[in-house]
Amino acid sequence: MIINGFLVVRLPSENQVVPVPSEPVLPSVNGIFYAGIDRCAWCDVYDEAYYADKAPPEVASIADRMQDDCVDFSGIELARDLDVTRVLLEYSNRTAVRNEIIAIRSEQLDEIKGTFDAQIPIEWLGIDVKGFGEWSLIAEGLFAAPENFQPWIRRINENGLFDTPQAASEYERAYQAAAALGHAEELAPPSAGFGILQIQVGRVGPR
Repeated sequence: MIINGFLVVRLPSENQVVPVPSEPVLPSVNGIFYAGIDRCAWCDVYDEAYYADKAPPEVASIADRMQDDCVDFSGIELARDLDVTRVLLEYSNRTAVRNEIIAIRSEQLDEIKGTFDAQIPIEWLGIDVKGFGEWSLIAEGLFAAPENFQPWIRRINENGLFDTPQAASEYERAYQAAAALGHAEELAPPSAGFGILQIQVGRVGPR
């Protein structure tokens, strides 16, 4: 399976939006949690221990290399080696199991991120819609303010994502319309060099 790379992200039900007790996880819609790319990626790697130079040397070295490799403005840091990613997953889950590994693929990222054949089973969850260098339009739109995206609640799948590029494109237009009315966070204009990515998100299982 051709992919762009791997990420360690929070489990859908553990995806923290703001670190306050009143809103610890992203709201669910009709019992569905968002399972896209925007799930606190690498948050339990780049934690207080890392920034205090107290992370294990192996973890710190890997994290340093990932930051150095992310030289574009996508805001997406990827690992390309699954064994290395599993080391980071184990570290991220050292106090509680609240992270998993995902694989992503977007033809729009192929040139800047590269591709490779992962040759592993991947459970594809659906298509996310993300601003380049910004946020998931699904997480910050439909899930953050479902009252403004009522027709779309019926169109997401059981993972809170879209099953087809056409549905993802239609939702992008709906998000932009909602943003123009002040019902969603505005994205940077395409004229500034920003665009919208459609990203296939897949779950990588245990060994």
